[in-house]
Amino acid sequence: MIVTIIEKKIRPVKSLMYAVFIAGALTGCKFDSDSSPKCQNPIVSDDKGLIIDGGCDNNPVTDEKPSAENIDSGEAVTDIKPAAGITIGESSSFYDKVDPTWVKVINLALTAEGPPSQAAKTLSINVTELPAGGANYRVYKSLANNSGNFSNAVALVLGANEISVDAVDFNRGVKVQFTSADVRFDILVVNGDTVDLASDSDSDSDSDSDSDSDSDSD
Repeated sequence: MIVTIIEKKIRPVKSLMYAVFIAGALTGCKFDSDSSPKCQNPIVSDDKGLIIDGGCDNNPVTDEKPSAENIDSGEAVTDIKPAAGITIGESSSFYDKVDPTWVKVINLALTAEGPPSQAAKTLSINVTELPAGGANYRVYKSLANNSGNFSNAVALVLGANEISVDAVDFNRGVKVQFTSADVRFDILVVNGDTVDLASDSDSDSDSDSDSDSDSDSD
């Protein structure tokens, strides 16, 4: 008699546990000890107790907390800082060249300077950003017979770009041409002298245009 009474009392519990097991197998939901599904949507059943919507297909509930990166927009927020420095187009050390390819020029030496123009010339530019497709430079040197010579085009790279021209025994002009005004840099050293970028930007670049007789035309 006592056994029969106990069996009658635990029978609903067994039925509930069995229903929970079946629901988990059918829907993929996980259940806590209190038989509550860890799903964003509850299990829905019809009036006969048959499950018609488990609510767990693609929306499992996790213990993860929303981060500050996606609370508002739902997308990761990245803090993208602009590259350091100024562009060639913003620098007064470079001047415009009327050429569809080689659009900017910087002087390293002019024949009008006399003997100092004969010394070795250097240019160091630390590039922090390149335009889409990159950019090139080439060196122009005037020769003793008043003709000129161009080096082959060289691709600029991110970081330090070192350009050097050997010394000669005649007065000459030396220039470096660039294919883009959008090259950004944070260090510029011309013949050993570091250019102050704070005073070099937002100036009239035409003030450095070459009035010397040296020609760097193709």
